[in-house]
Amino acid sequence: MKRMLRSILILDLLVVFNWATRSYRSLAQKYGGQALDVTPEGDACGSHKTAYWGVISVGTPPQPFKVLFDTGSGTLILPSQDCHAAGCRHHHKLSISASKSSHQVDVNGSDSGDLVFGIGDVFGNFYSDRVCIGNLSMCATVKFVAATNESSEPWESAPFDGVFGLSLTGSPLGEGFDVAAAGLLPQAQFSVVLSDEDGGSKITFGGFQPETMGSGILWTPVHSEFGWQVEIDDIALDGWPTGLCSAGKSSGGGCQAAVDSGASVISGPGALIQALSISVNVSKDCENYQNLPSIGFQIGEQILNLGPEDYIDRTSAGCKFLPTPIDVPPPRGPLLILGFPFLRRFVTIYDRANVKLGFAVARRMHLHDGNRIGPISLAGGLDWNGPPVPGVGGSTLLDIPLQGGCLSGRLPAERDDNGTPTTKAAPGNFLQRRLRHHNQLR
Repeated sequence: MKRMLRSILILDLLVVFNWATRSYRSLAQKYGGQALDVTPEGDACGSHKTAYWGVISVGTPPQPFKVLFDTGSGTLILPSQDCHAAGCRHHHKLSISASKSSHQVDVNGSDSGDLVFGIGDVFGNFYSDRVCIGNLSMCATVKFVAATNESSEPWESAPFDGVFGLSLTGSPLGEGFDVAAAGLLPQAQFSVVLSDEDGGSKITFGGFQPETMGSGILWTPVHSEFGWQVEIDDIALDGWPTGLCSAGKSSGGGCQAAVDSGASVISGPGALIQALSISVNVSKDCENYQNLPSIGFQIGEQILNLGPEDYIDRTSAGCKFLPTPIDVPPPRGPLLILGFPFLRRFVTIYDRANVKLGFAVARRMHLHDGNRIGPISLAGGLDWNGPPVPGVGGSTLLDIPLQGGCLSGRLPAERDDNGTPTTKAAPGNFLQRRLRHHNQLR
């Protein structure tokens, strides 16, 4: 039985921890693909934030946890007090016995599962308990995985305790494990706003906040059985289609794009990313930075454009092209993955009831940021503002602030069974340890 549960959960639990490693191997495995070897340059942080997390509470009385809100997976996973492994050591752990509302549950006759993901693993028990968001203002009974063992990689250095899955397809564990269907998603909508600025990131349950938007909303249907995926007609440079996606369509592929709030990068098929990199031609010394084109994703007649400040990691060490080659095989792929660089430029609205995604320019973004073309345009470069944004983005809105950051190379403070820090943060270069581990796997 555990073998069956393991096979079901593989895709669900390949949560993106590539923000820490810059190797992108975990992101490739999340989508069942392969990544080309990437050698990190510079520090693990770069010029952009590479992780975002918010706070939920579980149990009666409530116990707080920092979680990654991930549209690429569908299960709530938290470390339990019974976990003494390295992966749990530095995180707040759930005390099952301290919660009056906690109950262990079975899935197909099993109350636990051995979950394999990436280069790590989790063993956990299945529980049902009261889960709340927004300072206890919205609560529901949810089934989840309480980990009793977590591998050190990648959990040990994660800046958050667990993962809050928001996949369109829900949890592969079945009824009750889907947090959205359990009642924590009023109006069957939520929206995500990300920023490199402190205090500028949040997830809104119940709809969207019009004041966060600097344009109308471009709505597009979700066609995929795999989750929050949309069809991209083509990739454009400075508003002009390149034909990179149409070439894929002629061979039976095409550009499908997953909008993933748990991915720190933009990625795509190796041949496409290589062609795009050659066309953009980023100079490592940043000499041509001011003349770099916008990179756009065409949906119908509209193009969602990213400027160099979005797709380039510009540091004192130079400029690096961020889009990463990852080949996802059919039936899931070929696949583009639109992560943090895209989500910082555009407010994204996830509508489960109508099975569609909405995109609007984040209001904090200047409409051009010094570029020749606006964030949303028509082919050829003419700006598109869209219909007026409604004054109310939902009848029941609940904002959850998201903290953003990057891995500094130091582990979080170790905690005891009550969640109290017991030691200072442990020094060490996580990035170097991950690369050594990858080399050992080869």
